[in-house]
Amino acid sequence: MDFNEGYYKKLMDGLEFQEVRYSDLEYSGRIDAEYYQKIHLAYEEIVGNRENDKLSNVADFLIGPFGSAYDTSNYTTIPDFRYVRGQDVKPFILSNVEHEYITETNYKRLSKFGLKAKDKLVAVVEKFTNG
Repeated sequence: MDFNEGYYKKLMDGLEFQEVRYSDLEYSGRIDAEYYQKIHLAYEEIVGNRENDKLSNVADFLIGPFGSAYDTSNYTTIPDFRYVRGQDVKPFILSNVEHEYITETNYKRLSKFGLKAKDKLVAVVEKFTNG
């Protein structure tokens, strides 16, 4: 079957695609299509070209852990090590309702993600919609 440019344009109407080399993936290795939309890449380039405006010049960032970093079936009833979940963080307070605990082993493993005085916690939650 020969290539039909008109049919191809009709199929692609309203769609976009990006070709990204594996070696060019950003630091976390994301491969999700939403990240590589043309508009997001354009904004990232604008921000990336402004060396003095980068937040990394005035703050240290620690990414994670994500939900998969801890298996909730490992919660314990021994109240030695509190496990703070995203749902526990409320505006300007830490909820004390329905809290969970973890073992000392898991506490040590996850301790690099612990908050310290004057730390800022930024939670990003992606919402998926149909359409």
